[in-house]
Amino acid sequence: MLVVKPVSTIQLEPGSFITIPDVTWKQFEAILEELPSKRSLRVSYYKGTF
Repeated sequence: MLVVKPVSTIQLEPGSFITIPDVTWKQFEAILEELPSKRSLRVSYYKGTF
């Protein structure tokens, strides 16, 4: 079953992290668009992993 949840609704404790595999660059850019421009989190993309 596929679970869809907007990235902007995910709340993490300080020092937490999530890894999302199999993300295209286009999908990564769409995720960045969904996040607020002033954010206190670090976002990175490496070889299809967000």
